[in-house]
Amino acid sequence: MPWHSEYRAEASVVHTTCSGQVSPAELNAAALAALDLAPRHGAHLFLTDLRQLEGGHSVFDLYALAETLHVLPVPPATREALVLPLSPSAASDAGFWETVCRNRGYEVRGFTDTESALDWLRAGVAPAPRRAAPVASAFPSG
Repeated sequence: MPWHSEYRAEASVVHTTCSGQVSPAELNAAALAALDLAPRHGAHLFLTDLRQLEGGHSVFDLYALAETLHVLPVPPATREALVLPLSPSAASDAGFWETVCRNRGYEVRGFTDTESALDWLRAGVAPAPRRAAPVASAFPSG
């Protein structure tokens, strides 16, 4: 299996590692497994180590995964720190993932090392709201 997810109590994060070629199905399974671990431990911080990731999926697969996550009940305080892949093409895909997630209101950031990623997760900067609240009209309808 090219991925592994576990809860790390010492850091209060769900830690996922992906390596080698990760197919679209494996990518989805890894994301859903990580999201399944979070509520069991009261976690909302995710550390995803992609340093050994080589590929196996496309930006279209990443976009589809972001669309799937967008309809799931992901808490608004959720943050994901990515430790970026060493492979330039996989790093580019990780950058795409960061952008797609941020466009949907999720706090996702890429880092070159684990310590910087953990520091950002621990900083607790308030995330941007996921969706704007409806604005009440000042004018009565009718």
